[in-house]
Amino acid sequence: KPFFKNSNIYKNGTVTTVNEYLLYIDRGVKTIGENIKEHLEKYKKILDERREVKNSVINWWQLQWPREQSIFESPKIVVPQRSSRNTFGYNEVHWYASADVYFITEKNKSISLKYVLALLNSKLYYVWFYYRGKRKGENLELLQKPLSEVPIKKISESDQRPFIEIVDKILSITKDEDYLNNPEKQAKVKEYEHEIDNLVYKLYDLTPAEISIIEGNFKEEK
Repeated sequence: KPFFKNSNIYKNGTVTTVNEYLLYIDRGVKTIGENIKEHLEKYKKILDERREVKNSVINWWQLQWPREQSIFESPKIVVPQRSSRNTFGYNEVHWYASADVYFITEKNKSISLKYVLALLNSKLYYVWFYYRGKRKGENLELLQKPLSEVPIKKISESDQRPFIEIVDKILSITKDEDYLNNPEKQAKVKEYEHEIDNLVYKLYDLTPAEISIIEGNFKEEK
């Protein structure tokens, strides 16, 4: 399976091509090829020490506690454990990563992942993560606790539509291979992000004074 790192995540998108792969051999795999077996033999002594192997629950070459593959292969928001800003990427491809990446998948079909993505990447939510979440110095720690506690306002599917439409426009740009090296495309995405920020301010009925405080956290980015 394609194996990605937390550095492959950027705001609204992710790198989707990689040169590293992992062997995702869960309990449903009953046999492995000789080439794979030969590769894993180098680590057999370590793999044999795992509890489930010792109890004959799994073969020595199987993963001990694999996650559901649908987590890695369905539409998802992916989050690095630590970032200077609220950095939430999105993709719909097979995208496997280690424990330094958190995955947010759809739980309730009435709440669109793209609507959630719009909120999480907004300026207002950065302020929430900064003051109500966890930090290490000036970096946000986007761990299980703040992620599970962040408030997501429940609104109707029709009211989510304006957020989703802008996110779709953003994703159509961020998926391009040259996006990270294309200032024009990045500038266009910033315009769309500004539109989302305004929708979020309206969603939470922020006053002009409150908006000014939020925007004041980002003067250096203007």
